[in-house]
Amino acid sequence: MVSELLAIESLATIASAIVAKKSSKVAGIITLTSSVSILAYLMIIGPRVLYDVVSLGAILPGNIVIGLTQVGWYFSFIVALVMLMASMFSLEYVKKLNATYWLLFNLTFLGAIGVTLSIDLVSFFLFWELMTWSSYLMVALGDTRAGLKYFLFSILGSISLLLAFALMWRLSGSTIIPKAFPIVATSSTAIRIQLIMLLTVGFGVKAAMFPIHVWAPEAYPATPQPFAALFSGGLAKLGAYGLALLTMFVSASKFMMFEDVVWGYVLAWLGAVTIIVGAVLAALQENVLKLIAYSSVSQMGYVVVGLALMTSLGMASALYQALNHALFGSLMFLIAGAVYLATGTLNFKDLGGIADKMPLTYTAALIAVLSSAGIPLTTGFNSKWMLFEALIIKNYYLIASAVFVGSALGFLYNIKFIYGIFLGQRPKSLENVNEVGLLALIPMLTLAFLNLAFGILPGIPLQYINTALTSLGIPSIEASLTGIYTNIGYWNVLYVSVGFVLAFGLAMVLFIAGGKLRRVSVLETYMSGFIPPENYVLRINYDFYQPLKFVFGRYLRLSVDRAYAWTASLFVKVADIIRKPIYLGDAQAYVWYIIATIILFFLIFIVGGV
Repeated sequence: MVSELLAIESLATIASAIVAKKSSKVAGIITLTSSVSILAYLMIIGPRVLYDVVSLGAILPGNIVIGLTQVGWYFSFIVALVMLMASMFSLEYVKKLNATYWLLFNLTFLGAIGVTLSIDLVSFFLFWELMTWSSYLMVALGDTRAGLKYFLFSILGSISLLLAFALMWRLSGSTIIPKAFPIVATSSTAIRIQLIMLLTVGFGVKAAMFPIHVWAPEAYPATPQPFAALFSGGLAKLGAYGLALLTMFVSASKFMMFEDVVWGYVLAWLGAVTIIVGAVLAALQENVLKLIAYSSVSQMGYVVVGLALMTSLGMASALYQALNHALFGSLMFLIAGAVYLATGTLNFKDLGGIADKMPLTYTAALIAVLSSAGIPLTTGFNSKWMLFEALIIKNYYLIASAVFVGSALGFLYNIKFIYGIFLGQRPKSLENVNEVGLLALIPMLTLAFLNLAFGILPGIPLQYINTALTSLGIPSIEASLTGIYTNIGYWNVLYVSVGFVLAFGLAMVLFIAGGKLRRVSVLETYMSGFIPPENYVLRINYDFYQPLKFVFGRYLRLSVDRAYAWTASLFVKVADIIRKPIYLGDAQAYVWYIIATIILFFLIFIVGGV
């Protein structure tokens, strides 16, 4: 029953790749139709447990199990929703896309949705690799260097997962995830530490967790903006999905040990550092895509911190934040795509003042940055409020302080995003800018609406989050349609919404009744009595946070990226030293190497009694 979803997307992948050579628009329509079908199917059946046993026949021995779990359904919904918005936006972007794009776009989605529908480790890994390789090729087509970096880190993640899955199968005797994952909590200390480390690295790479995040800021901007929305809003969430499975099975177990608590504490600190580092670097970017890429790294840090707490409230906040970042993170990438379509540039120094030229895009952007910054009445506030409550209840005050600093720094890049693109003085080159088409506006406004709807009605996503938690034996959190309740406080959006509407209405009445209004241009300003001429540049889009760069300059030189580069160069030098006395270019010497190797193995077998 569930395997039909994969069949639909497989057919869409093949069909779109074939017809894209003649009509990219038709390929986009096929992709859009399949994504609508999959999202509609998921919404109709809801979170439930469904298993389909699929025989691989001559391809591989045995069977794989495809199906749904409550946790898998939740992440399937996130990926399918982002895919739908991205595929619709792609139709507006269609003139810049080709057959390769549609093939890799659909293959990536097939792999991503396959991961969430996998019930056994074999299918999980196969779909994980399909998703990884498809997204790698998309990145490499845009930027070879970024593709290589993403490839290397993906290899690290894949090897870690493969080793962990093999060890889990060996210990549990099963490849079924609900049977294999609990072995992490019931195995010996040495095995537990190995599994936790391998799974954290394997899933942490995809979630762009510090310090294995350095591929993301280059990989996201290297792809077309609709794909970047799926990359950040969907694929990164599958790293969170894997970490969620790990932390949920460990926390639901009766065998939690001291090393599990230590691992959770270290993981929480890694998440907090991810928030801060991502936020600082996002604020210092001079390109819109680079800013969004670093902000995505920062926002995923909240998910990591929440999962690391291994409490009901902490994990609920993480699952909520995963959905929230899918909403406003993918929206920000789509906004960047709309701006690029309208202006032809994404450099802050060339942008500014286009809010009145693109009012609907500006409205969506304003909602996106408010939600990203965690302003009340947006969905971004709810998950962050829950996370701070969970940290306080857990007595992790230092980590809470670090997360708070990261949240404050988040305001910086969000202000730069909205001001640098839409506000301030408009360059003359942008006077003829117009709003983008309907196929781009619909997904942006839909995501903007969901950011507000789930902000005012947190009970809607929380009912599915509670279902996911309770399915693994983890207690649910208390929530109503408009309220969230914890042991130390509550957040009722209804009261705040009513107060906001009344305050806003009063402000508008006073504003309108205050006297005659007139439009004031940007040039009608003064600086110490100096009235600037009409061609005077008032924009401060470039080097927006120069003081911040001055403060953090010495720390920015301590780059993780440079540390990896230095390590790689060291390995190359060592390998070169070892190579020179061995690789002599003499065939006779190579023959003696082979003979010596055979003798060595023979001696080892004799001594070992093999």
